[in-house]
Amino acid sequence: LRRLPAVTRDGVEIRLEANVELPIELDQAIAHGAMGQGLVRTEFLFLNRADLPGEDEQYEFYAALVRGMGGRPVTLRTLDAGGDKPVAGLTVAGESNPFLGTRGIRLSLARPDIFRVQLRAMARAAVHGNVRIMLPMVTVPEEIDQAAALLDACVAELVAAGLPARRPPLGIMVE
Repeated sequence: LRRLPAVTRDGVEIRLEANVELPIELDQAIAHGAMGQGLVRTEFLFLNRADLPGEDEQYEFYAALVRGMGGRPVTLRTLDAGGDKPVAGLTVAGESNPFLGTRGIRLSLARPDIFRVQLRAMARAAVHGNVRIMLPMVTVPEEIDQAAALLDACVAELVAAGLPARRPPLGIMVE
């Protein structure tokens, strides 16, 4: 049945997209009929390590996922650290409400130095396919505006430096 179209009896197409964490999961997702990557949890690049991943490391990771999907959409969620996913040297230790406090987009906006690296890597990977960026834990529209402005600035910097980059659409995760 996985080779048959996912269509309701009244003709509405249902998109089946996989949630992936590693490029090695791509073949399995495609074999099972994935029409894209609905969610790439980028925080797994940041966990269980002594240092934070740099722009080139993140770019290579994202680009491998994007190229592997062969034009199918890939939704890269920006870093959602905090709560049950602490990142050494980044997340707030001993926070009174770690699951709803300074995490997701709030943490990214509080640390624009780290957020810019991730956005630059994503914009560079976007030239290889159909990339979408998802912001986690958004609570107010201003957070989207700030992230969009930062993404625009990162793309402009990359283009000015002669690096291939494209501005992907930006969306949010509704929790």
